[in-house]
Amino acid sequence: MTPLVAPLTEFTQKRPNQAKLTKEIDVASLQPRERIQAPKGAPSTTRQRAPRPAQIPALPTPPPALLPEPPKIEVTNRELPRVDLPPAQSSRHRRSRRWRSPS
Repeated sequence: MTPLVAPLTEFTQKRPNQAKLTKEIDVASLQPRERIQAPKGAPSTTRQRAPRPAQIPALPTPPPALLPEPPKIEVTNRELPRVDLPPAQSSRHRRSRRWRSPS
């Protein structure tokens, strides 16, 4: 059983919500509001304007590198190699060995 422990810090909620609950929702209150923008201030008369950074020209793209021609391979032997494999076991035999209990 886990014992109950008091919280390490005080709760962060200042006070409980005691306002009266309403059963209706006003759609106008759910609409997004316009952003409030502060007007731009007047330019400074005591300081000079900061110099603008120089325009950095775009680097020219290098031409694509030419790839060397691939080597040519001559095929002299078109026969498939002979592989002597043992005959395959029937699927019924393999299935019975797979499910055998290890007793």
